[in-house]
Formats: sequence, structure tokens, C-alpha cells
Amino acid sequence: MEEVTCGYTEEVSMARFAYISVGGIVACIGCVSNLLLLYLFTCRQLANSPPQLYPAILAFLDMLLCFFFLMIFVVDVNMIYNRSEYLFLIFHRYIIFTFCTAKLVQFLIPYLLMLGTLERYTWIDNKQ
Repeated sequence: MEEVTCGYTEEVSMARFAYISVGGIVACIGCVSNLLLLYLFTCRQLANSPPQLYPAILAFLDMLLCFFFLMIFVVDVNMIYNRSEYLFLIFHRYIIFTFCTAKLVQFLIPYLLMLGTLERYTWIDNKQ
């Protein structure tokens, strides 16, 4: 009888592995794109452009969301599909902190959108 290791009882189909892997590639592109946006919002300020504080923070939070997708879903599917004990140990060391932080980021994004809209409204109102 084969000994069952905790975490290896779930099976991952090839389709799920492929979909999550494609999502991981999109998340990597999202991380790089949001880092570029963060750089543009913080370092490139034109005289006639609205304030960029909240869009910069929103780009940072979106970059974190993409990064957390990689840490939660891509590592999990790769760990199970490839039966990697190394990924299993790493994943279970950081997953609770990652889930909590990802939920906090998801909670903050709508409020940043509201604050960014208010910031733009006050900028437009002060121009008139």
C-alpha cells in the first residue's frame, strides 16, 4: 500500500494546469505593466495633468493582486501537477499570510477607486 502525503490527494487535470498557467502569464504581464504605470504616475508629472497619487496607489495594489494570483494559484497548481515537495513546503509556509494580504488588497481597491474619482472631481472643479 502506497503512503499518501498530505496535499497530494488532490488531482489537477491538464486543462486546469493549462488554464492556470496561461493566467499566470497574464498575471506576470499585469505585474510588469502595473510597475510601469506606478513609475509613470510617480515620476512623470505634467503641469496640466491631474494629481496622480491615487492612480499610483491603485497601480501598486493591482500589481500586488497579480502577484498574489501567482503565489496562490500558479504555485498551487504547479505543486500538485508536478508533485513538487519543495513547492509544497514553501507554499504552506507563506499561504496564510498571502491569503490575508490578498483579501486586504481586494478590500482596499474599491475605496481607492472612490478616492481617485473624488480627487479627479476636485481637480476639475478647482480648474473651473
